[in-house]
Amino acid sequence: MKEIYGSLGVAFLAASSVPYIIACWKNAAKPHAFSWILWSLINAIVCAAQMVSGAGAGSWSAGTTAFVNGCIAIYALRRGEKNITRGDWIMFLSGLAAVPLWVLTKDPLWSVILVSVIDTFGFFPTMRKSWLKPYEEVLMTFVLGEIGFFFAILAMENYSLTNWLYPGVVLVTNSIFIVALLYRRWVWKGAAV
Repeated sequence: MKEIYGSLGVAFLAASSVPYIIACWKNAAKPHAFSWILWSLINAIVCAAQMVSGAGAGSWSAGTTAFVNGCIAIYALRRGEKNITRGDWIMFLSGLAAVPLWVLTKDPLWSVILVSVIDTFGFFPTMRKSWLKPYEEVLMTFVLGEIGFFFAILAMENYSLTNWLYPGVVLVTNSIFIVALLYRRWVWKGAAV
């Protein structure tokens, strides 16, 4: 069953990129490069930590997400959101500064704790942009990602804090983002009437 859950997690996370790529191609989505760079790096670190900690098929989702987010980050550098604020720089550099701390700890649990914090900070540039421009993010990408990480947790072969913490944090932050995006779109439509 673990391999089936792991495969479902990979499938949903890979599928989550499809609506985002289509929206980028149509110039309907404007990804914020800082968030996507951090998310790619973070998922690569989490995948490595989970593999070391025996997550088995549960680590497949983080590896898939690292690749997908890396592709979106490359696109975002060229054609994404260009309004980069001072706060965006602070969050981005804070996130990058924590990476050497992970290397120094050499402990998978501490690395996952650090990258979970970094991931949360990495959401701020996208949250700020989406609060102001709620239709420049693709809701379905985050919903499918939510389902993918749910299956990633089910796929864990070893339910240690190292293995389930990051997918759990992603489920919480994605849920908050999805609710905020739906709220802002509702307000935006009300203002347009």
